[in-house]
Amino acid sequence: MKTIGITRDHTVFLHWQNTILEMPMNDLIDGIFKKWHTYAEVQNIKALAALYSDDALFESPLIPIILGGSLGVLRGRPAIEQFFEKAAQIRSDKPINWFRTGDYFTDGKTLVWEYPRETPDGQQFDVLEVMEIDSGKIKKHRVYMGWYSCENLFGASPP
Repeated sequence: MKTIGITRDHTVFLHWQNTILEMPMNDLIDGIFKKWHTYAEVQNIKALAALYSDDALFESPLIPIILGGSLGVLRGRPAIEQFFEKAAQIRSDKPINWFRTGDYFTDGKTLVWEYPRETPDGQQFDVLEVMEIDSGKIKKHRVYMGWYSCENLFGASPP
C-alpha cells in the first residue's frame, strides 16, 4: 500500500512496503517539471499520461483543433492520453521547438513555466503551462498561449 503525506514545510512522505521515504515537495515538483518536458519532447505518451491523476482536468485551446469539437476541456487520464497521442501523430512530420529556460515557479501545489516566443534559435510558439499537483500527480493542467501562437494557429492578427 502506498500513502502520501505532506507536511507544512512541504516535505512529502511516501509510505511504500513498510518503508517511509522522505522527499522535499520541491523535488517532487521538479521531477514533474523535468519529466513532463522530456516525455512531451520525445513523444513518450504513456509516460506523459502517467504523470496525470486518474481524474485530471486538462484545458487547452489546442483540444478543439486536434480532437475536433468546440470545448477546450478534457476530463480523465484516458482522454488526456488520447489528446497527446493524436497531437503526436499530427506533429510527427513537423518538428516543434521545445526551448524553455529551465526556470519555473511553484508554491508547492501549483507549477508554472513558460515556453517563450523568443529563443536562441528564433521564434517558437509562446505557451504558459500551469499545473496543480496533488498527491504527486497532475490534477489540473491549463495551457495559455501568447500572441505569436494565436496568430500562427488561428490567424488572429489585429485589425
